[in-house]
Amino acid sequence: PRRAGAVERSPSPRAVAAPAAAAATGAEGATMAAASPDRAHRWVHGRVVLGDAPHTATVIARAGELAKDWVVRTEAGADGRFEVRLPYGSCEFFAEADGLVTATADHSPSPQDDVEFLLRLVPAGFVRGLVFDPDGRPLPGTAVVCALQSGYKACETRTDDGGRYRLQAREGVVSVSVCAPGFAPLRWPLYVETGREAVLDVRLDRASRLHGRVVDSSRAPIACARVAIISEAVRESQPRLRGCLDTYTDADGVYALEGLAAGEHNASVSGKGRVRVS
Repeated sequence: PRRAGAVERSPSPRAVAAPAAAAATGAEGATMAAASPDRAHRWVHGRVVLGDAPHTATVIARAGELAKDWVVRTEAGADGRFEVRLPYGSCEFFAEADGLVTATADHSPSPQDDVEFLLRLVPAGFVRGLVFDPDGRPLPGTAVVCALQSGYKACETRTDDGGRYRLQAREGVVSVSVCAPGFAPLRWPLYVETGREAVLDVRLDRASRLHGRVVDSSRAPIACARVAIISEAVRESQPRLRGCLDTYTDADGVYALEGLAAGEHNASVSGKGRVRVS
């Protein structure tokens, strides 16, 4: 099996990942430091497959609080096998290979657990397109995120100088979100087919601001009232799917919502012990 190598090696042939704050830094995204074996860590081994066949891939493991404290990068060989040393507890694994959807898995190594687990790669489909402003000018550096129906963020990128982007995704319905400073964010459903490219060109509207004041029947301000906007707007006969933007009033009953697209929106106001108004 391929094992994660250390930036600095001790006489021991094995290496252990270390907290990012104290470790030497090797390849991008990898922090490794030589250490002798201890009871707080263990070697975790797995295998990367495409269908039922082994496949080479770059494997990234993350462990620790919020999966940020420990990051290890290694390579799965021709037999698909890899091994990394991690602390006990929950770990996240990612396997990356060109032209394939990134495989992910959660694994919690324990002293009794010595089972090889699988990371399954699947052929990718692709989403590409242009992002531009209302005047047709490209928007470089715009964040584009592709998410599965479950809400899991599958991949993300940013547009180049010409406003172009390209993402890979597994077959099925995905949600493509586009966000740029000063513009209303956009989320769009799209069907992706394996081995094919779906084209989605996006025009972002400049963001609008909605503000006001919430009062009761005697015109007294209501503090801590929730103001929410839920919108399923239609622009040029194309549906845009939006989530919910919300905020709370201050002590004077004043609220402000940023990042709204121009058009009609459904608003609702609710507060503790009060009737909801929409």
